[in-house]
Amino acid sequence: MNTYKTCIFENKIYGKVTKYLFPAILLIYAYLGVNRGIDITDVGYNLGNYKYISDLDGMWYYSTFLANVIGAAITHLPFGQTMLGVSVYCATIKAVFSVCGYVFFVRNAKVLREAAFLGMFTALSLCWAPQVCLYHYLSYYALFVIAAVIFVALTGTKKENLLILAGVLVALSILIRFPNICYMALIVPVWWHSFLVKDKFSDVLRKTGKCIVGVVATLIVMIYLFLSTGRMGEYIKGIKELFSMTDESERYGIKFTLYNLVNSYTCIWYWLIPIGLATVLLIAAGVIIGPKKPSARSGFFAIRTVVNAGTVAGIGVIYLWYKKTALFDYDFTSYSSMYLFGVVILTVSLILFVITALCGRFSDDLRLLSALAIVIQMITPLGTNNSLYVVLNSLFFLMPVAFSIIGELAKFKPVRFLHTGLATLFLLYTVQMVFFYNGFTFREKQHEPQDTYVEGNAVLKGMRTTASNAALLKDLTDLWNENGLAEYPYEVLTFGEMPGIAYYMSTKPALSSTWPTLDSYSVEKFTLKMKELGPMMSEKGMKYVIVTDDSIEREGAKQDILKNFINENGYITIYDDRGIKVWLREGDLQK
Repeated sequence: MNTYKTCIFENKIYGKVTKYLFPAILLIYAYLGVNRGIDITDVGYNLGNYKYISDLDGMWYYSTFLANVIGAAITHLPFGQTMLGVSVYCATIKAVFSVCGYVFFVRNAKVLREAAFLGMFTALSLCWAPQVCLYHYLSYYALFVIAAVIFVALTGTKKENLLILAGVLVALSILIRFPNICYMALIVPVWWHSFLVKDKFSDVLRKTGKCIVGVVATLIVMIYLFLSTGRMGEYIKGIKELFSMTDESERYGIKFTLYNLVNSYTCIWYWLIPIGLATVLLIAAGVIIGPKKPSARSGFFAIRTVVNAGTVAGIGVIYLWYKKTALFDYDFTSYSSMYLFGVVILTVSLILFVITALCGRFSDDLRLLSALAIVIQMITPLGTNNSLYVVLNSLFFLMPVAFSIIGELAKFKPVRFLHTGLATLFLLYTVQMVFFYNGFTFREKQHEPQDTYVEGNAVLKGMRTTASNAALLKDLTDLWNENGLAEYPYEVLTFGEMPGIAYYMSTKPALSSTWPTLDSYSVEKFTLKMKELGPMMSEKGMKYVIVTDDSIEREGAKQDILKNFINENGYITIYDDRGIKVWLREGDLQK
């Protein structure tokens, strides 16, 4: 028999309905838009990496090793040869994870169902990155699972050995994406919990040791496997290239990352002023207004109702003011409807996490959840140049904890009205993100309906996109079919912002990357690979179709190398429309 409150309303019928309704909604919601959008940049790039994994550049192959291997495995499942099939499989992973995360918060963390549901629902609504980008989402899932295992290990009866499992998962997460090595920072909440429960120093060492054992043992196994398969040298080379990349492009460096983070959190101070003023007023109301005698409780109920109604109205005014001052807009096809408002929510959440972790009025369990949330929010952006976008993309742990804290505030007299204001603010953001989730598609044209299918392309069967994008892909599909460009000995060299062409046209890449214009693909590497193409044509009869956009017209070493290759080998343009050019040697044209 549960001794804790599971729902806001302790009604048996409501309890039974929500027990199954909330997980069902999350499960279905995760699949919305699964066949919407055909992005020729990041989405096609990742899908191509999975399909042609054996030809993938060593740096990206090993720095996101496990994500690539899992993605490649999905392409061998039934219907995995199509974009829709891969998308459905990735959505299934997301759906199952969201339900399991909800169950963890309800059963293990004893969070109210409403808080767990709203948190996971908001997180799903902010899954703005393409779900097939597994190195993103597998990292988020791993981070959540590690935090959940740590929580169960520290709060469960005789579950401490689970800390070894947490260490194992930290080590495995490094294989998903090498910068995930920063997940080791999750040892800090372990130490914080030891402080809360007044552990002896020997207890702290024991818990720390179990985490270290899990990490070290897994790393040893990983190293053994790489050595036994003869890949250790390749792995080390790939990781070295990853580190050297920061020397060639400061956008990937730690200084740029930290600058982005500081700038992102500080750029919204102007919009935090009304929240700060409202907080002061609501705390003052909580302190001043209250029943002085037991007999006054009925009168206090009326006063509390009025104050809560006024709080909701006040937050509504702040929301409209936010809209007027350009914190957000209602263009749900772009980031402008969610990003800055999201940074405000993240900042308020972080303040809540810190206060809760430090305040002894809250339970040790909630203080541990808050400590875990703080670390997760701080380490998620490390190793990426996407700043707080990546945090907003991974709210699976943060939002349930934030909603839970907001619910707990109602129990304390000084802040009993503050929870109404915060709940209203967060719910407004949740509602807005529902529209964002249903209106936004990564890198599709704004304000253009995604209702067109690409006919004649088996890889894209069942996928919807904008009419303009569908027309481009249909043109390329027809061109490929007419000239047999997907068949051996043809390979494709894509240069510009359309690396997905190789995957969508089912043509093997000519280089070790379908996106050679990225800063992470060095000029030296591009030069070396291009020098290999000439002998391959003359000695082995290989044929290369080149696809470019306006990137080739810019000044740069890579552009010069490609132009020289085109001129020296007698390439002509066989397609020039919609900003895309397709080049082929005149002698390779179908007669």
